[in-house]
Amino acid sequence: MNGFTTLTNTKKHAYGQAFNDEPFPFKNSVNGNMTSFSFTFFFAIVPEHIDKGSHGIAFVISPTRGIPGASADQYLGIFNDTNDGNSSNHIIAVELDIHKDDEFGDIDDNHVGININGMRSIVSAPAGYYDQNGQFKNLSLISGNLLRVTILYSQEEKQLNVTLSPAEEANVPKWPLLSLNKDLSPYLSKNMYIGFTASTGSVGAIHYMWMWYSKVIDPVTTEESIAGNESQATGEVSEGGSNGSTSDIYGDGGDNARIFNRRLLEGSTGIINGFLTWTNTKKPVDAESCVEVEAITLSSDFGLGTALTCAVTIRRLDKQADMMPDSQGSAGFFKGYRTLTSTKKHAYGQAFEDEIVPFKNSANDTVTSFSVTFFFAIAPEDKHKGAHGMAFVISPTRGITGASADQYLGIFNKANNGDSSNHVIAVELDINKDEEFGDINDNHVGININGMRSIKFAPAGYYDQEGQFKDLSLISGSLLRVTILYSQMEKQLNVTLSSPEEAYYPNKPLLSLNQDLSPYILENMYVGFSASTGSVRAMHYMLSWSQEGHLTITEAMTSVGR
Repeated sequence: MNGFTTLTNTKKHAYGQAFNDEPFPFKNSVNGNMTSFSFTFFFAIVPEHIDKGSHGIAFVISPTRGIPGASADQYLGIFNDTNDGNSSNHIIAVELDIHKDDEFGDIDDNHVGININGMRSIVSAPAGYYDQNGQFKNLSLISGNLLRVTILYSQEEKQLNVTLSPAEEANVPKWPLLSLNKDLSPYLSKNMYIGFTASTGSVGAIHYMWMWYSKVIDPVTTEESIAGNESQATGEVSEGGSNGSTSDIYGDGGDNARIFNRRLLEGSTGIINGFLTWTNTKKPVDAESCVEVEAITLSSDFGLGTALTCAVTIRRLDKQADMMPDSQGSAGFFKGYRTLTSTKKHAYGQAFEDEIVPFKNSANDTVTSFSVTFFFAIAPEDKHKGAHGMAFVISPTRGITGASADQYLGIFNKANNGDSSNHVIAVELDINKDEEFGDINDNHVGININGMRSIKFAPAGYYDQEGQFKDLSLISGSLLRVTILYSQMEKQLNVTLSSPEEAYYPNKPLLSLNQDLSPYILENMYVGFSASTGSVRAMHYMLSWSQEGHLTITEAMTSVGR
């Protein structure tokens, strides 16, 4: 399941399950000893009402692929009122609970718990994390923001640790949110299935589960088995107690929807290689809740195993500012994240902040220090051939008029490319080698000032904690993170590319440009993103982004496209 899956939609009193196709070896086949393991995944919850949660989502280790007979509401699609607490269940779950159920001893309506064979958590804590200084920071599970969970079990210490943190945090917290000192051997069989469940109650909610990965360490051989990146999943959304017909299953909201791997029907939800997509199905934004449910047309030509590893900050939509992609390939929102291009060839899309951003100190006319972090993903039509690319842009205008698609990335055109009066700075994520601009390859990152010829550039990748360079593919469809940091004191612009799977943020940037940006940036500028397609179609996704320092970035952005 290296993509995203919606475990529930806005249907009330429903649940969803998504499980791995193959079981994981949790015990040594020779001596039967329990193995150590770790799992990391990303999720987000968008409730129907901004201040009221539904029920929640859970990471589940189960003896079966899927849990039959499960109930919605407070049972999270794991147990029911008959088998709850039954020792024969052999189920371990980490719940992300957004409803206070007194019958299970819940501490509040925003907590994380470790459960064994039932809904009453053995240990639980309010949702949050410990920062690098050991200070506890609260997190809202229903904010719609992308959150990261890391689950680590040490067989040697007989300890299960659970850590929750924001996706944008550079490092996984040193201190876990929960620690359970217990030998898990009696509760787990030799081979178990990994999956996720979620449920709604009287309030509808969309529960999203994103890419996840795992590591199983054999205590005898010390061999590591890593899985999850290419794993398959079956998704199921059910309303407790109802049985849908075949016509119900693949419609616009039948009582049941069971979606199997590699099966995609016209006008239905479906999973391609385990990744949820939508084909020819459009639903309007709910006028009352402003939560978008389903709206985009995605050609089945995009049958990529990692086609949609992308959605990040899922949030309520501002009807005035947020627009959906049109048939011309312009930028828009899809489930809360931004699609900069659609499936149209030779098109571009732009998305810019509505408000100007003060970049200079009004007293001395120098650029202030700033940092920006964002997540993105590119899914081209042909998994071996990219379209063009996307870019982070600082511009004197909200949107860039007269821009061209193809090699100009929706920023410049043939006439103004290289013009010093542009006052545009861009960080390009380029997936096409354009000889006219001196591109080094078809998978690189560059810093551009006023034109498409990069001043600094490097193959896409990052430096790990040992200083070793690791390649990254910009067209893998996988979620990638970019951090842009400018120091006015050092007159240095650093750009770092990395995978959010990495526990630690790279110490060494991919690009460093030693240049004072003051001559190129005006006092007030607009910040945004652009992307373009060429002879190959591609979906360019810009996801959650954050800032530190003087640069102030809001979530209100306006889409422009051609």
